[in-house]
Formats: sequence, structure tokens, C-alpha cells
Amino acid sequence: MHVEWIRQYLGHQAAVYAILPDHSTGEEFLSAGGEGWIARWQKGSEDGRLVGKADTSLFTLARLEHQLVVGGLDARLYLIDEVNNQVRAIENHRKGIYRLVTKGNRLISLGADGKLTQWDAQSWLPEFSLQITHQPLRSYAWLDEERMWVGSSDGNLYLTDLHQGKILHQIAAHEPSVFSLVFDPVNNRLISGGRDAQIKQWDARSGQPIKIVPAHWYTVNDLILHPSHPILASASRDRTIKLWDPDTLELIKVIETPKFPGHIRSVNALAWLDEQTLLSGGDDRSIMEWRILL
Repeated sequence: MHVEWIRQYLGHQAAVYAILPDHSTGEEFLSAGGEGWIARWQKGSEDGRLVGKADTSLFTLARLEHQLVVGGLDARLYLIDEVNNQVRAIENHRKGIYRLVTKGNRLISLGADGKLTQWDAQSWLPEFSLQITHQPLRSYAWLDEERMWVGSSDGNLYLTDLHQGKILHQIAAHEPSVFSLVFDPVNNRLISGGRDAQIKQWDARSGQPIKIVPAHWYTVNDLILHPSHPILASASRDRTIKLWDPDTLELIKVIETPKFPGHIRSVNALAWLDEQTLLSGGDDRSIMEWRILL
């Protein structure tokens, strides 16, 4: 595997917490940051365009059909109209929104109040809410069309059934918080990252533990699978990005300074823009573009 640093995208005035590829173009992506800005970027152009802003730190981005949706610290759901540069705020959660999840025509928000809410995308009213815990919900991974694993700051993983609106299973996973989560459909495994700096592998159906790896020095902020190859990428507060075999959890590559001109603070978010382009965002207010040749 060959890793090459390509460029740095600068413009945010605070930490970058979320990156969302625009698959309709294949060449653009959006980002959200701690200053409340949402920016659109063109691959290869270091000048971003502000498409919306809120008076709060923004943690998560999602797109449902043609609607851009953002969530942040003030517990509001923000609907962004890029064409008319308008922002509409909707309230439901009592505390911040850490993750937005899309599946088909459904939008689901995971809140710091421990509540999962599914939204009607026409009226933008809540269809139902499920109080999973009273600690923040930080991560998710779809198991199938109706069942979703959710990771919480209480250290647990919860298997939820959205059709029935209930919790099916609970696992004590990390100490003290589950920050990142991904489902590997090839191996039928759930992979989680925690504040304990560990990456853990689970049987996705039974919830039985398979393997534990001391992956980083600090919190594992994000996990993401390559769209077509068996590569797992992890991002950490220790300023590094690591590439793994998702089956064995064998370490393949470490992306860090000074070997690469990488992030100088916590790496918060990862996204695959295409088969060879990995994007990373961090507390250093920057987005990095990496070329990954397998």
C-alpha cells in the first residue's frame, strides 16, 4: 500500500468535526466545524464556499435526497438550502446532536440526551423517538434495513429495532465511551472504537467479542471502511490515521507526522471521496486529502 499526502484545505476557523462527500458530483464534499460553518469544497481547489452557518458548534452532516441536514451542540436540526442560502432550525432533542443517519428516505438523529429520533422528511416532524440511555449517543452502524447498532457514552452498544421501536440487545463495550462504529458486511462483524483507545471486533448478530486491539494512544474518534476493498481507517485524538485489515485487525499503515505532513491536533472525521481519495478533518481546523494506492 502506498500513501501520499496531496493537499490541505483551509478555511474553517475552528475544529472540523464532519465531512460529507457529494456523490452526485464525485468531485465535491462538504464540511462542518466548531465555529458553526458549513462549507462546500471542490476536489483540487483549496478555496471552499460557505453554504450555511449556525450560532453553535456543528458535529454532523447528512443528505436526504436533495436536502442537506446538519446537527450540533445546541440540539437543533438545521435544514440547509444551498441555492437560496437559507437555514431552518428545528427542535426536538434536549441536548446536542452528535450523529445524523440516513437510510433510504429516512433520517435519524442521535442525541446527547440519549434519544434516537426518526424524522418525517416531508413535514420535518418526529415520527418516533426511542430513549436508549441518558448518556450521549455518539456512533451507529446499520445491521440491516431495520436494525441498527448504536454506541453511547455510557460505554455500551445497543442493538435497536426501528420497526418495533425497541432495544433488542445491549453490550458493555468500551470504558468509558463508544465513539465510533462500523459494520463489516463481508465478515459479518461489528467494529467499535472507544475513548479507551481500543478497537474491538464483535459478532454482529450475537454481540460476542472476537478481538481487541490497543489501536491508538487516545480516543478513536472515527472508523470508516473502504467502499470496495478490505481496508479499515481509524482516526484518533493522538493525531494519527491508521489503516487496518478489517478481518484480522492487523495494522497496515500509520499516517502521522513527521513522516507525512499530517494533522498536528486531534483527527476527528474521515470520509472516502472515491476509491483512492481519503479525506480527514481535525482540531487543527484543516482538511487533508490523501491518495491511497492499494
